Amino acid sequence: MADNANQDLASDRSRQRRVAPRPILRRLGDAGAVALLAGVFIYLTRWDGGASFGGDTGIVRLSILALAVVPALVGPLFQSRGVAKWAIGMWGAGALVAFALAMSRSNFAVRAMTLGLMPLCAIAAARIASRRRGADLILALLVVSFLLYWSNAFLSWSAGGGAAMWLPLSWHNQSGILMAGFALVFAGVATQSHGRIRVPAIVLSAMGFAGAYLSSSRGATLAAIAGGSLLALAVFRRRRPRIGAIAAGVAVLLLAAILVFTLRSLYGYQDSPQVPATRPSDTAQASPIDSGPTPRRESASSTFRDRMYHWSAAAGMIISRPMTGWGLGSFPDISRRFTSPKGHPTSDPHNEYLQLLSDGGLLLGSAALIIVVALGLICLRLAWFLPHSKRSNDDAVDRARPGVQVGAAAALAALMLHASVDFDWAYPVIACFAAVMAGLLWQESCQVRSESSGDTRRRWTGFAALLPVVALLALGTSAAIAEQSPNGPPPWDARSQAGAALAESNDGSDAAALARIERARKWNPGVTDLDTTKSIILFRAGRANSGAIEEALIPGTSSFDAYTAAARALLDAQDLQGARRVIDAYFDYIGRYSRWASTATRSSAWRLRIQLEYRESGCEGARRVADTGIGENPTKEGVRRAITEEVGRLCPAQ
Repeated sequence: MADNANQDLASDRSRQRRVAPRPILRRLGDAGAVALLAGVFIYLTRWDGGASFGGDTGIVRLSILALAVVPALVGPLFQSRGVAKWAIGMWGAGALVAFALAMSRSNFAVRAMTLGLMPLCAIAAARIASRRRGADLILALLVVSFLLYWSNAFLSWSAGGGAAMWLPLSWHNQSGILMAGFALVFAGVATQSHGRIRVPAIVLSAMGFAGAYLSSSRGATLAAIAGGSLLALAVFRRRRPRIGAIAAGVAVLLLAAILVFTLRSLYGYQDSPQVPATRPSDTAQASPIDSGPTPRRESASSTFRDRMYHWSAAAGMIISRPMTGWGLGSFPDISRRFTSPKGHPTSDPHNEYLQLLSDGGLLLGSAALIIVVALGLICLRLAWFLPHSKRSNDDAVDRARPGVQVGAAAALAALMLHASVDFDWAYPVIACFAAVMAGLLWQESCQVRSESSGDTRRRWTGFAALLPVVALLALGTSAAIAEQSPNGPPPWDARSQAGAALAESNDGSDAAALARIERARKWNPGVTDLDTTKSIILFRAGRANSGAIEEALIPGTSSFDAYTAAARALLDAQDLQGARRVIDAYFDYIGRYSRWASTATRSSAWRLRIQLEYRESGCEGARRVADTGIGENPTKEGVRRAITEEVGRLCPAQ
């Protein structure tokens, strides 16, 4: 008997040695997960939260770091419930299918990296939170990140004399929800903590709510109310049952609004007839560019009406390709054919869930909706059942854990709600912030097996779920690196390829230019800039008329560069009537897109108008247009300088 017992004990120890990770590997894995979260919350503060609206972005380097620490993220996924694995696997697989069957791939790189980073950040947060004092470490990263963003915003706000918006990020709505998310986490810590933790948590929470208010974002205010309702539910559930019940009802209603927005947009699209996009030939004489200062706040009705147009466009994309979608980041190139010309052109539908459905169809969108519903229920459950923290001298117990949990639930509710009315995930820090909050709740609610579990089937399903996510992140990262290469634009970058084709045509290589267009069309069969460029090349060669160029220009879908190239080609061919129609449409396009048009775009438009008037009316007409342009751009020094230079070039002073 003793021999058998010794053999069984030796067998158990051998099995534990095979399954349990070595301490050094475990510490390295924890360090990798911490490095990933530090990159999200601290490194991206230098790069506008990772947004890629222009210039360099830190998300490429962050994605490389995430790929390097993937081995450290496998363990927590092994220990999760099957529904979490299936949702993550569908998330990655749906995005890959969307890329494979896309009609537009010009803008997929950053979107693919963001969608790939989100599950990995959630897993990293779950791993850290499972360790001793892990919640305290995550809270410390959040505090440092908040102070960095808050100080940056304070410097710009104070420089404006307190009259400017509070902008830790480059756009006020996303700035507001970022501040509200931080504030709700700290408020959760304040409601569940004691002593020295509570006071600084209250101060940080007040600073966050103040920043959200000063950002002038109505959506962030409503989202903060949703998160605050969950906090009230957690605080008053036992002490004030009636208040807790009211808070629960408000939280349920606001979380349900996410699904209502999404489903109502689909229904609204079916109710309204599809209106074809306007073309330059249909555009009346356009009004001058609205180049005055942007108002501090627009009316709620106007911004909501604009969003209805965007949601209608996304709904049209979903209905036309319901299973696979149009491709990651395809909304700017495809959406205009599905919306009314009254809608303002935009690069996204201002609803992340509709964008997931339009990008990846039901394969990607259904995974997102499953995750949202599951996380919403977890938030409510945690707020309802979370016990109040107790004083403890045990160093193994996270002092901030209960507060971080309820704060994560409140912040995640706010972030999910706001994502249904704006383009939050264009800023990777907000997308990863939501993912980290989800990871904290996932670690608390969904992990059911210990690290020593040796279930082979669960391990293989974990690998299978993580593989498409890693492939998606690697795809986006490699594409982003290729886009930064000095060897020329990659073949999937349709607009850059269109510019390169025009350059080849200017050098007399029309055949090479047309071949380049056809290669780019294989990657982007739905991008109209390629049609415009091809029409310009054929027009120059005498194989097409000016009407073909005008027909290829679609406001909101064709780029500003396409309008510039078309107008120049018509001016060079002395087709002044066609050039005037295109330039008028160009001005109308910029007027509708006035908040996004760059100084270079405005300058180009005014240069073209001055050249047109010079050819029609000589220097007198050119100077008249120049005076108008200078008068309408009182605060645009770059535009005024470009106008002066152009009229001086055409009509030098005697």
